[in-house]
Amino acid sequence: MYYKQYGNTDMMVSYNYNMVAIVNHRPVVLGIMQILDAYIAHQKEVITRRTKFDLDVAEKRVHILEGLKIALDNIDEVVETIKKSRDNLDALNQLVEKFGLTEIQAKAILDMQLRRLTGLERDKIMEELRQILITIEDLKHMMNIPVGLDVIEDKDVNQIIKWAMKEANPLYPTPVTWKKKDFQKLIATIRQK
Repeated sequence: MYYKQYGNTDMMVSYNYNMVAIVNHRPVVLGIMQILDAYIAHQKEVITRRTKFDLDVAEKRVHILEGLKIALDNIDEVVETIKKSRDNLDALNQLVEKFGLTEIQAKAILDMQLRRLTGLERDKIMEELRQILITIEDLKHMMNIPVGLDVIEDKDVNQIIKWAMKEANPLYPTPVTWKKKDFQKLIATIRQK
C-alpha cells in the first residue's frame, strides 16, 4: 500500500541519462566524477592554448611596435629614405638595410600614416609597447605555472553557470533544481579536492 503511494510522488521518479563522452578521441561511458575530470582536463588544454595564442599575438605586436619606435627615433632619416626610394619595394629594402629592421617592421613603417608622427601618437605607441610588454610578462608567468582547476577563471565558471541556468526549463522537471549558488558550491567543492 505504501509502495503505491510512494510511487505516485516525485520521490519515486527516476531519470535516465546517457553519460557518453568523447575522451582521447574515443566514446566512453563515464560517471559523474570522470565527466568532471574530463571537463577539467579539457579546460586545462583550452587555457593553455589560449595563453599560447595570446602570447604569440602580443609578441608579434611588440615586434612591430619596436620597429615603429626605431622609426620615430630616426624620423627625419626615415622620411628622407622613403622620399629618395623609387618604389615601395626599394623603400622597404632601404629601411631594412639602414636601420636593421625586419621586413615586417619596415612594412609597418611604410603603412604608417603621417598623422601618427605627432608627439601625442608617439606617446600612445610607447604606452602601448609598455602595456604589451607587461602583458607578455604575465602570459609567460602563466605558462610557467602548472595549470589546475584554480586557474580556470571566474568568467569561465560564470559562463558555465549562465548556460546551465538557461538550459534549466521550469516546464520540464529535473532531478534537482539547480540555482546559481548550487553551481558555485559544486565548483568550490571540486576546487578543494
